[in-house]
Amino acid sequence: MTLPQLQHGARAICPRCSHPLSQHYDNANEQVLAYAITSLVLLLLALSLPFLNLSAAGASNQISLPYTAWSYSQQNMPLMGLLVSATIVGIPLLMLGLSLATYLPLWRQRPSPWLTDAAHWLFLLQGWYMADVFLLGLVVSLVKLHSMADLQLGLAFWAYMGFTLCFTLMQSRVDRLQCWRQIAALRGLTVPREINTLQHCRHCGFLYLKKSSHCPCCHSRSHRTDRRRCLNHTLALLVTASLLYIPANLYPIMITSEFGQETSSTILGGIWLLVELHSYPVAIIIFCASVVVPLAKLLALFYLCWMAKKPRRQDRRQQTQLYRVAEFMGKWSMVDIYVVAILIALVQLQGLMRVEAGVGALAFASVVIVTMLAAERFDPRLLWRNRTFT
Repeated sequence: MTLPQLQHGARAICPRCSHPLSQHYDNANEQVLAYAITSLVLLLLALSLPFLNLSAAGASNQISLPYTAWSYSQQNMPLMGLLVSATIVGIPLLMLGLSLATYLPLWRQRPSPWLTDAAHWLFLLQGWYMADVFLLGLVVSLVKLHSMADLQLGLAFWAYMGFTLCFTLMQSRVDRLQCWRQIAALRGLTVPREINTLQHCRHCGFLYLKKSSHCPCCHSRSHRTDRRRCLNHTLALLVTASLLYIPANLYPIMITSEFGQETSSTILGGIWLLVELHSYPVAIIIFCASVVVPLAKLLALFYLCWMAKKPRRQDRRQQTQLYRVAEFMGKWSMVDIYVVAILIALVQLQGLMRVEAGVGALAFASVVIVTMLAAERFDPRLLWRNRTFT
């Protein structure tokens, strides 16, 4: 479809599937830069100041945000430590740098050598930012520990909350289509007039000749949807996630040692413990994030793969909306992983209480990552094909 030049505050909605395509703000570049700089300052403060302090029976333990992010590595789980560090610190820092590298040249109206690559990686990493999920895990951890010990919130805690708010506001002003339109205009690119020989770039939305091997705007390789390969890759990832979901629920996700007595907790066991503590709202959140969302996402993607083989015209809009919901909700299953990360970093009171990570945490994190990759690999445009799969 042809998208007109939008006015300030106007939104473009797809007439076929009702998905928001773009929203234009006249001063979006200035707002993105302002929020990015503010977020960067707050994140650097959060990394350098005390984060949380736990005290019980005369013993205390104070942790910082970097130590919390890398806590799994202290339990001989370096891959988990790398995953948590990347999703709550590394990727946000990288995205802030990419935002500045992208929007500063657009604001100055001067192209830079790194502009195209920076924009490409900025939009590629958008789905892997999880600071908001980490904050939810932090709230759950504080509720769990509130009745056991005294907790003090450091300045880094408030700085990280401010960072998450500013980063979310920055993301609300980053629009993929408007950004690539500005880049194309800045580089003097125009759409060829041969309408019948054009193809659409799935990354930046630019129209260019089919004979070209790369998009002239974002330099992405020319891509035509291969249904068989796309569905096979998605199904392989879904089967892998389904197999990993079994040990994720059978093996303990956390091991608590209190006065020398060890207690292992699976995902369902931790939820039941919250129910016994009468923390019903938190138990419902964990149950939805750790049980309902992963299962619902697996079933939804299996269903969408099946429907992509035999599309039904009357259900296409609902199927596309189901895919968008599954894609958005996937990362919120990481709440339990962040809860364990905070607990194993904070609850290290020698002789009194100690928390260790279980094998189930690694399996469950693998389930979340693999399902997110499956959602990214699935192409919802397959649902709108008229031909049956052969």
